[in-house]
Amino acid sequence: RSRRRKGSHYARITLIHLVMKFLVDCPMDPFLILVLFVLSFDEKRYFMNFYVMTLFPEQFQAVLQSSIMKRAIEAGHIHVELIDIRQFSGNKHNRVDDYTYGGGAGMLMAAPPVYRCYEYILETYQLTNPRVVYLTPQGRLFKQEVSEELSKEGDIILLCGHYEGIDERVLQRIVTDYI
Repeated sequence: RSRRRKGSHYARITLIHLVMKFLVDCPMDPFLILVLFVLSFDEKRYFMNFYVMTLFPEQFQAVLQSSIMKRAIEAGHIHVELIDIRQFSGNKHNRVDDYTYGGGAGMLMAAPPVYRCYEYILETYQLTNPRVVYLTPQGRLFKQEVSEELSKEGDIILLCGHYEGIDERVLQRIVTDYI
């Protein structure tokens, strides 16, 4: 029989801030964002669904099957679906990169595979108007207030960028938040 201490809320906030500090240097920021959502839950909070659009879904498996994330999934606080954007490439080599418009340095994730992946999520999971969060260094800083704001949503799509970014056309069309 465990009783919750008054100080546990402050310990949770401290842990969130430590994780956010680590977030700046971590290449796997979607994991930490998911952890922060779990840590910001109120015990009365209902179920949340996360749909992660990524080129590397296998990287998420270890994190989702251990520690805080595993407990949150088992307790039914969250459900995480990993969707591989490469499945929507439409070519035999599963190529999702494209040259930048104007011939600049680097490659971009092409718009069509990302948009088809988004449409697949909407149709398959019957979502209407979900929050779509593009994880980018140019986005707003992820703080406790942002975590609390997003924790009120039932369905959140996380878009994980790669290469030099994602084609701006698809970002303008589907993304609601840049974090």
